[in-house]
Amino acid sequence: MGIFTMAGYFRHLPQLQRGLRGLNIGKNERWASALLGVVLSAYALKRRGVTGLVAGFVGGLLVKRGSTGECPVYRNAGVTSV
Repeated sequence: MGIFTMAGYFRHLPQLQRGLRGLNIGKNERWASALLGVVLSAYALKRRGVTGLVAGFVGGLLVKRGSTGECPVYRNAGVTSV
């Protein structure tokens, strides 16, 4: 009986790991988020005032989203692209 339990555990291990880490964004979407975040952050360094502040904030959020693979908006909506 134990072997069937372990086999079931190992069969579902990738899904369990994604759930534990909170990944809800696919690989391509992570890369796109990170790249757009870097571009916005670089733009923010050249701009002053509210525009630069907002661009830097959004760029930082996108870099975080791409590097962690977790999107709080997706999580709250129950959506995943993994």
